[in-house]
Amino acid sequence: MSSTQNNLLLASVIPLAKACPVDSASPEVCPLHALRSLKPARQKQWFAALNADETAYLAAYCHVCAVGKLYGKTHERRPDTNQG
Repeated sequence: MSSTQNNLLLASVIPLAKACPVDSASPEVCPLHALRSLKPARQKQWFAALNADETAYLAAYCHVCAVGKLYGKTHERRPDTNQG
């Protein structure tokens, strides 16, 4: 991933430190849950320490979660994919 792509992803994830854009919730399963209780300066440090893979993970997680919330299917138990 280029640094430009990483910066764009990071710019899309940083506002999520305030609250979920879909319903303003902050469930404990959210990877940003604990971050939301930190002061803005500490949040900025936390985001600055992310590598490209971590930034991409947060962006993807938040996207999937938002889509799930919009369709009413989020934070449910994941199906066991190991069953045949």
